[in-house]
Amino acid sequence: YCGRQVGAANLTLDHVIPVARGGKSTRGNCVPCCKDCNSKKKAYTPAEQILSQLFPNGVESEPPVDNAR
Repeated sequence: YCGRQVGAANLTLDHVIPVARGGKSTRGNCVPCCKDCNSKKKAYTPAEQILSQLFPNGVESEPPVDNAR
């Protein structure tokens, strides 16, 4: 996820769709991942992880209104 070169000894197996969320240990759902990223991802999907970084206070139910127009 981060793109760092950490070496094979520092990689873990990550489930793109977490097992806790119904993901399976299949070729299409498992990727190598550094330990740091795997720990940070927890039971999120990659999209949820990105959204949690973009919106650390949560996503509002309605987008803000742009009154500048």
